[in-house]
Amino acid sequence: MLIGREALSGALSAQEIKNICAEAIAQIPLHHKRVLVLIPDRTRHAPIDLFFRILFDLIGKQVEALDYLIATGTHHPMPRKHILRHVGITEEESRTTYAKVRFFNHEHDNPAALRTVGTISPDELHS
Repeated sequence: MLIGREALSGALSAQEIKNICAEAIAQIPLHHKRVLVLIPDRTRHAPIDLFFRILFDLIGKQVEALDYLIATGTHHPMPRKHILRHVGITEEESRTTYAKVRFFNHEHDNPAALRTVGTISPDELHS
């Protein structure tokens, strides 16, 4: 099912975006689950800070863990201070409000850091 809303002029408000996200997330059983969110690195532009806060507000208290993997592609890893700026929080907020959130850089060039966690069948791709 596709969930969303068209902005006929301008952009959606933060509350409208949160409502769309809440509707989509309500369909996913996340209670006590470990969640990994993939986000782009600093070379891609998106309101990552807005989505970071919205997602935490919606699921932060119910999930076991909320981890973020920065999709660096072949770019250099992001230093922690740049990651925090990217998601719009301070070091203090990271230690307190968002203490259960962890950040990881994608280590595309480190075979020891990579592993297969599952496969998607051709049938799943076509559904």
